[in-house]
Amino acid sequence: MDWVNGNLFIMKKDLFYNLGQFDENIFLNFDERDLQKRIFDSELEILINFNAKSSHLEGKSADPKFSYQMKCEAAWHFAWSKFYFYKKYYNFYYSFIKSFPDFIINFLKFLIFYFLNKSKAKIFFLSTEGFFYAVFNKPASYRAEII
Repeated sequence: MDWVNGNLFIMKKDLFYNLGQFDENIFLNFDERDLQKRIFDSELEILINFNAKSSHLEGKSADPKFSYQMKCEAAWHFAWSKFYFYKKYYNFYYSFIKSFPDFIINFLKFLIFYFLNKSKAKIFFLSTEGFFYAVFNKPASYRAEII
């Protein structure tokens, strides 16, 4: 495997440091994929233990009243991180081609939900904004307002 989406990832500390640790430019989303890409590029193996068991809380460790803010933050950073990841390992044009369809879909959803549900519209708007920030090489700076 070149990468796995997981909630439990175990590696030797010295290997983690030798690979350069996590990319500090990535705040949320694609951070594990980035690290695993470097593992793959180093011709090391990623092994999966299908018998191991773990449980991902998927946001349940936070107070439920912050669920909407967490969705906003995840939408923005997914778009930003996807573009950043592909630009980092390939190039701007490849990243644009990989990310632009998501931008179009999220922009259209924003337009539709703008009239139906302003809260959902905001999530799709933030996704399009994250894409623009990445395209214009701005840092991953969005943080949800926690009131």
